[in-house]
Amino acid sequence: MSTCEEMRKLLVSIYVLALLMPLASEARHIAGGEMSYVYLGSSQNGTVGRYAITLRLFRDCQSSGAQLDMEAPITVYANGSQSILFNFRVPMLRKEGGSLSNPGPCIDNPPVVCYEIGVYTVTVDLPFISSGYVISYQRCCRIDNISNVSNSGGAGATYTATIPGLSVHPQGPANSTPVFKGKDTVLICKDNTFLYDFGATDADGDSLAYEFDEAYTYIQQGGPAPDNAAPPPYESVTYSFGYTFSQPMGSNVGIDRASGIVSGRAPAEGVY
Repeated sequence: MSTCEEMRKLLVSIYVLALLMPLASEARHIAGGEMSYVYLGSSQNGTVGRYAITLRLFRDCQSSGAQLDMEAPITVYANGSQSILFNFRVPMLRKEGGSLSNPGPCIDNPPVVCYEIGVYTVTVDLPFISSGYVISYQRCCRIDNISNVSNSGGAGATYTATIPGLSVHPQGPANSTPVFKGKDTVLICKDNTFLYDFGATDADGDSLAYEFDEAYTYIQQGGPAPDNAAPPPYESVTYSFGYTFSQPMGSNVGIDRASGIVSGRAPAEGVY
């Protein structure tokens, strides 16, 4: 889909740290994540596409809580269907790590910010169909004390991506997800103005538009790590008072629809 008429919407979930002091040590689990895929080409007769699906999960590496799972169940549904087409138990490909340093002159005594990233990748062959596909992963639970999510330590997480079907565009299935340009975690100062580029690049040349959207929870049905993800639609987390999915850092922070730049005045100290 390399034409400007075909607008792909990026639903942006941001994991931003706005801290002036370390948080108390508590049991922590999933700090964030994302689902993406790369189109690798089609079969000789052009009816089946090959995709490399990647799940990235984040964990606070200073935590004494649950470790990253050594494998992740990734489930594929036909878009609009409740029946599982495929379910893959994907071993962790690698574990990455990162930390933040030199956060800026406004923080005199910056906290230590350290995180692990588990990367899970599987290559699958999916027939080109009219409806397209929904790819999902679910897990409980998120880290404690997320400032804009009510009871975050009891809230599960759902990460999902959609492969467009032939009914969306004749070349819809021959598509890859965009890639964000920025870092995964950001440290900013409370009550300060800031500007952060959350834009993305698209290898297919698609025109991109940006907006904040709901963070999806996971309602436990098969334990904290179910054998397969439930089908959509997915439920939103419950946002704390003063925050919504469209204003995840309050009314003073917004995102530019055309560029993906997040800017405004940062909220109070906390994890968002």
